[in-house]
Amino acid sequence: MAGKRTVTDRVWMALLVVVLCCASLIYGCSSQAMSPGSGLQQAEGKDPIFISCCCNDATGTTDPGKDKDVGCCICGIDPANATNATVTISNAYPGYECRINFTIRNTANSAVNITSVNVTGPLAIDVNVDSSLNGTTLGPGGETDGFIDVYVNDSAPQSTTYNFTVKIDGD
Repeated sequence: MAGKRTVTDRVWMALLVVVLCCASLIYGCSSQAMSPGSGLQQAEGKDPIFISCCCNDATGTTDPGKDKDVGCCICGIDPANATNATVTISNAYPGYECRINFTIRNTANSAVNITSVNVTGPLAIDVNVDSSLNGTTLGPGGETDGFIDVYVNDSAPQSTTYNFTVKIDGD
């Protein structure tokens, strides 16, 4: 039949790609906030927990300070131990940088002093942790925001994926 239009496989594939990109963008920078009494539990002791974690360079966005979309940063809270967050930087290259913003909460019944924010990562990544967090005291239910700046240094090979962990300690 002349004049009848049909949706081709290419159009469906293009739509699928757009939907997947949007979904990964939303997930990559979604707040992983949990309400008290939800699945995120305080670890042994008085360590505060992550209640949200977000990178400023999600999938499908222009790399911070650059004019292209090459690298990507995704941050998530460890469901087994909310004192830990995991970060994945994919398709990294020397000079790539991003910021990880997070919120932490004291779920203990007494005040907690943040003693450290430790990052366990590869040598190719330079990390600058928000220094104002150390020594911060949170009362019961108290929250504070922090950040980590990540820079992929010159020793890094291009198109590399890096995974590392961020841990909050308190007493």
